[in-house]
Amino acid sequence: MTLLTCDPYMINSHRMLVTGHRVPYVPEQAEEVRSNDYTLYYLVGSILALLLIIFFIYRRMKKRGEGQ
Repeated sequence: MTLLTCDPYMINSHRMLVTGHRVPYVPEQAEEVRSNDYTLYYLVGSILALLLIIFFIYRRMKKRGEGQ
């Protein structure tokens, strides 16, 4: 399969061609990739939750400082 980029517009001499080829399907590799994806989602979710908690703690401490 070959993909042709559409940028830059109206300049056909500078477009990029991206080519690819099919690879054999190996179920063991697919399961490994799938499990790695979930690990990444959990890591990103945990970091976002931690940042959200830190934000709320900071906001609460700031409100307490203004009230005094």
